[in-house]
Amino acid sequence: MEQILRDLDQELARATLNDKTSIDINVLTAVINELTKNYSHYRRNISDVFSSLNLYEEESFALLLSVFRIKMFSVLKKGVSQDYFPVDAFEYDYSLAIQYLDKTMPQLENLTSGLLDVKINLSDVTKREEESFLSYLDILIDKTITKGDFNKTDIEDVFSTLILAKQSVLSRGLEEWYMLKYNLFIEAMQKYGFSQFARDHCETLLQFSFEVKKPEFGFYSSHNIYAKQSNAIFSLLYGLLCFEIIIRNDSISEKLLKSIYYKGLLLYRNIRFDQFLEELIAFEPENLSFTEYEKQSHHLTYFNYSLSKLDNSTLSKSKLYLDKKREDILLIGADATEPWISFLLNCKAFFPDIFQNTELQFYLDIFKNTISKDRYKFIESITVGNEDVEDLFEVELNKVLTTRHKSDYVFDNNTIIVLANNFIKKGYKENNVRAFLKGMLAKADNSVIFKNTIVEDFTKINSIGEMNFDSEIVSIKLDRYGFTKKDLENNILFLCGDNHNYYSLNLTCNDEISQLNNWGERSENLIDKIVGSLITSHSFYNSIRNYFIEDFEGNYQLFYSGLMEYFIDNLQFKETFVVKDINTSGYPHNLLLDKNQRFIFPENGVCDIVSREWFIKKNKKTSKASTIGVYLPINSGDILYNKIHSSIQPILTEYHVNQYLDTDDLDNIGEDIQIVISHGKNDISRFPAIYTSDRSIRHAYNSISSGKLLIMLICHSGSNYKSFMSNKVDSLAKLFLEEKFETVIAPFWALNSDIISLWLDTFLMHLNEGTDVLNAHKHGCIQLKENYPSPYLYSCLHLYGNPYLKMK
Repeated sequence: MEQILRDLDQELARATLNDKTSIDINVLTAVINELTKNYSHYRRNISDVFSSLNLYEEESFALLLSVFRIKMFSVLKKGVSQDYFPVDAFEYDYSLAIQYLDKTMPQLENLTSGLLDVKINLSDVTKREEESFLSYLDILIDKTITKGDFNKTDIEDVFSTLILAKQSVLSRGLEEWYMLKYNLFIEAMQKYGFSQFARDHCETLLQFSFEVKKPEFGFYSSHNIYAKQSNAIFSLLYGLLCFEIIIRNDSISEKLLKSIYYKGLLLYRNIRFDQFLEELIAFEPENLSFTEYEKQSHHLTYFNYSLSKLDNSTLSKSKLYLDKKREDILLIGADATEPWISFLLNCKAFFPDIFQNTELQFYLDIFKNTISKDRYKFIESITVGNEDVEDLFEVELNKVLTTRHKSDYVFDNNTIIVLANNFIKKGYKENNVRAFLKGMLAKADNSVIFKNTIVEDFTKINSIGEMNFDSEIVSIKLDRYGFTKKDLENNILFLCGDNHNYYSLNLTCNDEISQLNNWGERSENLIDKIVGSLITSHSFYNSIRNYFIEDFEGNYQLFYSGLMEYFIDNLQFKETFVVKDINTSGYPHNLLLDKNQRFIFPENGVCDIVSREWFIKKNKKTSKASTIGVYLPINSGDILYNKIHSSIQPILTEYHVNQYLDTDDLDNIGEDIQIVISHGKNDISRFPAIYTSDRSIRHAYNSISSGKLLIMLICHSGSNYKSFMSNKVDSLAKLFLEEKFETVIAPFWALNSDIISLWLDTFLMHLNEGTDVLNAHKHGCIQLKENYPSPYLYSCLHLYGNPYLKMK
């Protein structure tokens, strides 16, 4: 397996450097074959597989999606085995079910082993008691998942019942029924916001499915849950593992095949792959006969997809559909009406005028009466917002704080991000600073909110206990929103969006919130358009760094005119600390304009302080650095490196900078201030690779050791992007700030080598004289501006983290 994983890494890395679409699918086939051998083999290797896939996110997605599409159609053409579950015919007697519980429950006392290890003694249980208990489990799950206020106690009750039913299920050959019911229970956990518990139970179900030699059911459950969590890569891989088992078998459970078809529609809708969704909708499996409810689910999926494209004709089409299907939907009940409620509320939010004219409010009103008031308030809060949004935000934060792994956290906070957008709108409309900043705390940098949470292993019965809600997080995240008096000596500028408008808040200006002029009236791809000319893709050996100075100056007016409408009001101080949310992360903070349409940088020092929470915890006015080292691999044969070294050699000597000039020396540099000079591509924030020649590639984060200040003179290494498929910001600078450095300086776009010596000389001179890093950096860039009067050059290097760092 080790060699297979190396092959996967190499193939994905090769695709990253060349053509993302030309990936050898045989490496993925080998991985799938290994993971489906047995549970222990899967469990031992799955984390390494996901590490590789996550590192090369876009390439992995392209590979998995292309294979998934082919395999899905093969699976949908398989023969079907008619499902027969005798539980439906069992005679139910509640008193007999309780007798079963009374005889078996004591066997769980003080038991901490997992579901698979539990052996229930049924010698005293009668056949009628056993059948009544299985019927009880069937009814319990159905009632629990539709009650509308699903909570931790429900999870504990249902899981205990599933454990007690295991031996009866095995003895009667009801494993498929058991796993399908278990999956419905897992879906309910996800639906009501218990994402970590849903993943844990997916793993328990998968382990059980291997034990009963039907692993396709376990892999399907994980495929389904990760699709609901918008984790496309995980979902696609688990789907392929499920398909691999099914293809080996002669036939497939009808219920499972129907679920695979429907979840495929949802997955393609969620990841917005129009072509595949339309292709799957047009494909009607001849071996399946769908119920009315199943057909409605398929149709509503298509309506939601159409609405996501902001096609206003969706409203009139859905009105005609509801005119015909209203009674059928009401007859089914809450399972059918709740998805329609969400759809109609979104129609109302996106197209309020058209919504009113199509009389869809009538259907919203009648469907609303089929679910509980609390459930309706929840759905309303995450679509259009209501007065309960603040309480709901804290409830959802409680749930998400059980997440153990950061890669999962960025998918678990979907509801929180939606609620945060409502806070931002509320804060702007009501001039409510606290509401505004609550929205910012979830959207500025969600990794700051994330805290590793210790929860018992998924196989333990006692894994579902009290949630670990950190009191420190509560006080910092929810109660404290101001700064101390000393902090207010600076402009604290928040930039964020609610998916429709962009806003700013300068906390030093009487806590007033101002909307950025006209930003809300522009395309949703505004930021990409503004800075697109700065981050145009170039290979590192033909980058913008090698353009002539005149090329920068010639593009200046065109570049500036694209920014003129976007400015910040009321800056009072010479230092500005910026916090950006996910939506505005791609905007270079050195390019902010004041109300006179002048760049505030570099005359004003500007620093991205990551988030308000990070700044409160980690800014240190007493922090000092002493040693300096530079990595510049002149032995790699790169002529540009030798040119740079010649220009900065006197500076390195004057300030006693230790020099690391061999390609392999990157692992050796470890001073307080580390200067790393190398090549980088415009996707470095997502794929953190640096290049010492056309052939040598290194993982930047893993290779660079810890220190105080990191200066990355590497093209694009200061850039930030909203992640390809998740609620997080991809940023190499912020990655280093999490654990390894207090402060980072790096270029947001490609770096021109001509500016390095001038900036570095001025920067080190001021730093050596006792100036803090913010002002030393500012003086270095002012020096650049006097010599190269174009923001392409003097604004290239961006500052992140602790602005107060000094030399001893």
